[in-house]
Amino acid sequence: MLDDKEEMKTRSEMHVNISLNLMFIAFTIFTFIVAINQDMLKNDPVLAAQLAMSIPFFMGSIQARSKQAHHADSKRLENFGYVCFIFAYGFLINTVGILLATFINIYVSIAFFIVNCLIAVLYSDIIIGMYQMRNLKQRLLKDSFFISFILILGLLHAVGVY
Repeated sequence: MLDDKEEMKTRSEMHVNISLNLMFIAFTIFTFIVAINQDMLKNDPVLAAQLAMSIPFFMGSIQARSKQAHHADSKRLENFGYVCFIFAYGFLINTVGILLATFINIYVSIAFFIVNCLIAVLYSDIIIGMYQMRNLKQRLLKDSFFISFILILGLLHAVGVY
């Protein structure tokens, strides 16, 4: 069994690896768009902004999570890393959804956004059930923010509301 310090270090490393992989995906998407149609970024500032903003938010998450295991005030770093990750991940999901609407069709994009929202809700349901969370309000707030972020900045843009 790992002690608290070792467990925190292991969790931090896991979060850093996830954020690094997702940041590489963001870079790959950026490279892909520039290679096939760089005007897409000029013509869709919402797409360009979300893709560009995902990268520094992933970096913030990586920095916070990598320091988390080595500092006494790790809760603040954990919260900062979590917030950065949610923004970065939301921007990346929105970018993929907008690209699906652009290159495939709107129905695939809508399904993509809906499935992401459902997965978030199902994951929270499992976490709440496993840990019988005392912080149910906090979990609901996190999910509400993530789902709103996806729907407002991703789905509504993909279907052409703005």
